[in-house]
Amino acid sequence: KSNLSRTVLFQKSDIGKNKAEIAAKRTKELSLYDNTNIDWFHGDLVWDLGSGIYGEMDIVLGCLDNTEARFAVNRFCHLTGTPWIDAGIYALTGSVSVYSSKPQSPCYECGATKEQMISKRKRYSCDDFKRSMFKDGIMPTVQITSSIVSAIQVQEAIKILCGQEASTNKKIYFEGKTNYLDVIPLTYRQDCYAHAVYP
Repeated sequence: KSNLSRTVLFQKSDIGKNKAEIAAKRTKELSLYDNTNIDWFHGDLVWDLGSGIYGEMDIVLGCLDNTEARFAVNRFCHLTGTPWIDAGIYALTGSVSVYSSKPQSPCYECGATKEQMISKRKRYSCDDFKRSMFKDGIMPTVQITSSIVSAIQVQEAIKILCGQEASTNKKIYFEGKTNYLDVIPLTYRQDCYAHAVYP
């Protein structure tokens, strides 16, 4: 229940229910078309979801809460040539990174820090994380931050799907405390493991 408030898709009555199933159901209800096809998957995307699914997609939107999942999505999207847009939020800060499907383009792993490499196996409870933020005097993420970040994410996705110029290979950074917005270029790293080609 700790992160259901971050999206308009969930209600109080959904506590204890399958998030993926409820999100698909509510998205279908919001659709203007009767024949909208929305599938859902409940499982571990690192170990239970294969590259075939990613290959069928036009674009992937990532709303993930751990580094391990981001590494997995990054590698599957790079392998299948599927563009993906990663979004992240922390307190009043959010970022959106737009990764191209082109082979020599920067990916999530290209810009990974040493700390991210270490933490990619770490998972945390959202409730425990929220409590630790309160204890440290940090305001936890609010619906407004997630709404701003998701709006930017969807805007970039629509641009890509409609053949328009998007902020590809860039990170859009938003700081809600001061309303600061910046666009940072992402750098391609030649020795990135995600780009490795094996005979």
